Amino acid sequence: MSGAFWTILYFILFLLWLGGIWLYFIIRHSNRAPLSEKKNGLHLVTVLGSGGHTTEMLDLIKHFDDNAYATRTYVIANTDNHSEQKAMESENARNGGTFAVEKIPRSREVGQSYVSSLLTTAVACCTAFKIVATIRPSIVLVNGPGTCVPVVAAAAALDMLRWADTRIVYVESICRVENLSLTAKILYYSGIADDIIVQWPQLKDLYPRVRTLDEL
Repeated sequence: MSGAFWTILYFILFLLWLGGIWLYFIIRHSNRAPLSEKKNGLHLVTVLGSGGHTTEMLDLIKHFDDNAYATRTYVIANTDNHSEQKAMESENARNGGTFAVEKIPRSREVGQSYVSSLLTTAVACCTAFKIVATIRPSIVLVNGPGTCVPVVAAAAALDMLRWADTRIVYVESICRVENLSLTAKILYYSGIADDIIVQWPQLKDLYPRVRTLDEL
């Protein structure tokens, strides 16, 4: 048999293997019990984007109990000084727990070509994978910036490989009234997110598996 035959066969087997671990991931997450608080608190990883994404996320996190979420890690783009400053200000106002700020390269800068962004996205994914593999967080909380995609992908991959046991929660922006954002759609249709939370009830008519704030 030719080498092309074996290459195609190995490729098909690889796709079947990927499909198998993805299906197992979906089934395992669909049957999960509610997350219970650990003795030393949960480790929360959240991704901060620039501008409105950062403001919305920090406004949400300030209501989280310091003891329940005793360890907090903020992931930001390495050029996003604004979000780093806001995270520091938010933590200075808290009463307990520990925190860290981790930086990853941007997947794509404004105006960057899509071809060159393939390389920068790969670098961002590798950096995110290293961070998540080291932390192995209890929860990854995101709300839509492009920086969140490598982090979510790393968390899902490590969970599929059973290296981590992580819940992925996506909170949709309040400005999304009639439709989900592209990131939310990817997480919704792929089944990667354990929860997608929306702030407008009419979105549940279009996307039945999302949850509204009233259901939490």
